[in-house]
Amino acid sequence: MARLGRLHPRPSQITLLTARLTVTAGALSALVVLAFPSGGPRQPRPGADLAAAAARARAGSSQTDPPAGPAASQSQPERRAQYAIERAVVADRRADARAAAARRADLALSVPAPSVPAPSVPVTTAAGHFSFTALEALWERAGGPSWAASQAASIAECESGGNPRAYNPSGASGLWQILGQPVPGNIFDPLVNAENAVAKFRASGDTFAQWVC
Repeated sequence: MARLGRLHPRPSQITLLTARLTVTAGALSALVVLAFPSGGPRQPRPGADLAAAAARARAGSSQTDPPAGPAASQSQPERRAQYAIERAVVADRRADARAAAARRADLALSVPAPSVPAPSVPVTTAAGHFSFTALEALWERAGGPSWAASQAASIAECESGGNPRAYNPSGASGLWQILGQPVPGNIFDPLVNAENAVAKFRASGDTFAQWVC
């Protein structure tokens, strides 16, 4: 019995090979889409990759290279010991500075201050009498004006001869033969006698009116 219907020719080998290649290409395209959703493999950026490589190199260098300086080879206890030594040196220097300042202060105290010349003591003669020059100096030492020193010495020589122990039965005593003592003290003390003479001179209006010599 003969087959009814349209007869289809058998496909050739070339047609079958073409179909297989088409299916294979479609499968590869699907795999590429699944692996790279953004549209294909990412192209490398030379600048960014170089920057990243340099950053990684710097990070590795900072982790492996020891810090510069002498402290790099010291452990923590050694650094503490070094710090303690440095502090001790500073403390010693400060102590030396304080000791030097103390020595300077002691030296300044040990140096005697310039001596103030003592008032000139009136010169007396071998008999213990005051010379004219000694009477002038004694008058000024007692507070009398220098312009009257020469006349005051002349009055003392006239009254007592320069003898500090001179005494008159009337009671007049000492170098200037003081009678009535305005300044207290030993009237035979040359300075006390001169102070009384200056007081009488002032009381007379800076004159020697109370003396007759």
